[in-house]
Amino acid sequence: MGEFRVRFFPEVAPLAVENFKQLATSGRYNNTIFFRVINNFMIQGGDTTNTGSGFDSFNGGTFADEFSEQALNLRGALCMANQGTPNTNGCQFYVVQAPQEALVSNIWTQLREKMDRVYPDAIKVLYQTYGGCPWLDFSYTVFGQVYEGMDVVDAIAAVPTNEQDKPDTDVVVQSVTLSTYTAATDPAATSSTASTESAVTPAA
Repeated sequence: MGEFRVRFFPEVAPLAVENFKQLATSGRYNNTIFFRVINNFMIQGGDTTNTGSGFDSFNGGTFADEFSEQALNLRGALCMANQGTPNTNGCQFYVVQAPQEALVSNIWTQLREKMDRVYPDAIKVLYQTYGGCPWLDFSYTVFGQVYEGMDVVDAIAAVPTNEQDKPDTDVVVQSVTLSTYTAATDPAATSSTASTESAVTPAA
């Protein structure tokens, strides 16, 4: 299928970034699968036990949530998949795949009815332009953003799945590698800041 590249956000989610980097460099993400895939929503992987129920972080146990208005569940966001309760992050992650077309026209009215938080206009514009899953904000840690290879994410999201949203044929992560991110490698970047990036390579 190829690979997708992600820029990390250590300034807003240092715990999640360090956890992901440690799991990647130790090889624990290699040969794991994307075990939960929902088209027009997200792809989920990172379970180092390949059972769908493994949640241990790189040093065992779980760690705290990290939320910021600068890191949202926009299309392409890399996020921690917790256990459904606060501060239960471990190894699992998801990538938001929902395109702009997946957002219904009255999404903001629905959100205002269900959420205490009211988004400023600038954030509404981002979601309306790029897509994403705003209802997940401030419930799941966002610690990176795909800047290259969203076609690979879309291809994974489109694979046939069973009733449990597990792909009929395993989508295997062959490797997760780290390198240095610079704005020169990101056509959407507005800063020349160098930081760490990750390349996730699913099997063809």
